[in-house]
Amino acid sequence: MINNKRLIDEFINLTKFNSESFNELDIQRYVINELKKLGLDVKEDNSVDNYKKYSNSKNITNNVYAYLKGNKKGKGIILAAHLDTVSPGNNKKAIIKGDRITSDGTTVLGADDLSSVASILEVLRIIKENNLDHNDIEVIFFVAEEPFAKGSRHFDYSLLKSNEAYVFDLEGNINSAAIAAPSIVSFNIKINGKAAHAGFNPELGINSLVILNNALNEIKLGRINDYTTVNIGLINGGSGVNIVPELIEIKGEIRSLDNNIAINELNKIKEIFNEKANLLGGSIDFNYEIEFSAYNVDPNDEIIKRYADAVKDINDKEINLIKTFGGSDNNNLSMHNIKGIVIGNGMRNVHSKDEYILIEDLIDTSKLILNLVRK
Repeated sequence: MINNKRLIDEFINLTKFNSESFNELDIQRYVINELKKLGLDVKEDNSVDNYKKYSNSKNITNNVYAYLKGNKKGKGIILAAHLDTVSPGNNKKAIIKGDRITSDGTTVLGADDLSSVASILEVLRIIKENNLDHNDIEVIFFVAEEPFAKGSRHFDYSLLKSNEAYVFDLEGNINSAAIAAPSIVSFNIKINGKAAHAGFNPELGINSLVILNNALNEIKLGRINDYTTVNIGLINGGSGVNIVPELIEIKGEIRSLDNNIAINELNKIKEIFNEKANLLGGSIDFNYEIEFSAYNVDPNDEIIKRYADAVKDINDKEINLIKTFGGSDNNNLSMHNIKGIVIGNGMRNVHSKDEYILIEDLIDTSKLILNLVRK
């Protein structure tokens, strides 16, 4: 039933919008208009009031929610995708090359995640045109997903009627789905020492670099177990080669499929830095933010069966359930008692100028969504 040409045209049309994170206003207005034309009950939440502190863009805007009442007694379903793209995402030019759609090589393509937006719109059009039976459908087009899902973090979850979500935002084809994703905790540590002349009287100083070195000798970085990683990615400090460094600032993150382990690692890092600073007469300023909280879906859950059945009707292949170390809007959905999985939508080489999507995968994603809303 999928209108392949219309689907492809819609995807290419969506990529023409300049919709880098915090600049989704134009594309948001477009999808709202399309949803209303299809007869859905459409609302904006007031999320922008809560996350506008992250950007002073004039094109910052709200998440989009839409509801289509079903005529079947099956379980209602939430379909989710995000409207923003990473940079460079302005002036995108999508090109069809044989069996795939690519960018022209100067920007990202935007298949992450506009291909999913196109597929959801296509399914809604097919339902309306053919008067198809379907369950209750709730659509969420999130904004600001790329910067640690700021849009979905502040979404108005009181709008939702269903508790089963399918988020289309995973690299790979429709047979792959993420049933677990990590807590991600970012941290910032300022190590405060004392400046002194490095040549005449270094003993009068407190070397913040020594504090850092002593702390790192007791902190394990990298993969600390099968489901937890710790990284310090930014280090900045010092004011001159002849000055004992008074201030060093580091930034890092912890990822773990177990939220308790993530918090324990965070506390351990704080304690070690505090101890090493105090021993030398220095101090630290420690700040952190929980970007995502982990979720884990039982592979035997009913949501997996519904997904597996829908896939089997398309390509008769087994599904591939994975655990990912990347966060998504689904992490925030799970925080509000929404059970969801993140499904492959065909995008490849995301977050790069080499991003592309196979046309077959774009079509299959639409077929899958159509199957899901009718199961």
